[in-house]
Amino acid sequence: WPERAIGFTLQSTSGAIATSGNYRNQYVVDGQTVVHTMDPRTGRPKQSNILSTTVLAEDCQTADAAATALMVMSVDEGQRWVQSRPDVHAAWFLTGPDGIVVRATDGMDSSIQHIEPRFKSQK
Repeated sequence: WPERAIGFTLQSTSGAIATSGNYRNQYVVDGQTVVHTMDPRTGRPKQSNILSTTVLAEDCQTADAAATALMVMSVDEGQRWVQSRPDVHAAWFLTGPDGIVVRATDGMDSSIQHIEPRFKSQK
């Protein structure tokens, strides 16, 4: 994760927003980066290219739970889950060979006002 920066700004007049991420809570063990998000399916830290997820939902409980759950799903799996929930919208910060990418569902994409220019937006 690059130096501290605001990744994007959102505009919302109702609901709640929550973010979960591994970009600050990690450590290295035997040369392996270990994150703090645990995958309940394996009981082990979840390794993935997802740096963080931000969720917009009707209430804080839903937003917080969904943001954490999306950290352990693949992005494709998470997008399918969000699309099945009309009350939940999400965005992911992903790391890859081209740098950091922001991927958002349609409902979240329409709420994003500005994305940090160093990050690429991706559908």
